[in-house]
Amino acid sequence: MKRTTLSLAVMLTLGAAVNAQTMADALNNKCAVTWIGLDFSEATLVPTVEFAPVQADPGLMIMKWNNLLEAEAEKFNMAKALGIGACTNNTSYVQGVNDGLTGTDLLSRSAGTLDKEKVPAMVKKYKTEDGEGVGIVFIVSTFNKTQEMAEYYVTFFNMKSKAVLHSERISGKPTGFGLRNFWAGSVTSVLKNIEKEYSKAWLKRFQ
Repeated sequence: MKRTTLSLAVMLTLGAAVNAQTMADALNNKCAVTWIGLDFSEATLVPTVEFAPVQADPGLMIMKWNNLLEAEAEKFNMAKALGIGACTNNTSYVQGVNDGLTGTDLLSRSAGTLDKEKVPAMVKKYKTEDGEGVGIVFIVSTFNKTQEMAEYYVTFFNMKSKAVLHSERISGKPTGFGLRNFWAGSVTSVLKNIEKEYSKAWLKRFQ
């Protein structure tokens, strides 16, 4: 009986260790890393006149932005930005929270920064339990055409438990032609900012 109890305790301890992925694990190539894409569920897009295609069919536009991260994974290279060996782009995980959003949801909110305190509850909605390691999501706070600025909460979380490991607000300048490419340019801008400024600071902080 004691041996069985001990074995069970060891198994539980090992299981907890496997599931207790950290920022240090992600930044030191010690676990799988998955970028799950862009979460628009609390996003604000301003001014309305600049986002007519989103107002007409928000689901289509959001899908185009997320699909681009997978279709052009070499361009949207999170592994390079973080200085790690590999990162999988799998945006199917955010489809559930983006599906059903209306133009009114995205275009009628008051301009301003998303409250960071909302982030943990947002992450809990992702169906990532079948994944491994650490997930990364860009939670869209705002696309502001007047200021030519996009703002995201770049958020790291445990794929199994969905516990938030770190979340940081990072802005990017949009560039490119056409609505899809223009705002996708803000994602590449954020990736460059991560590579140049944030990744080394994170590695030092979470080592």
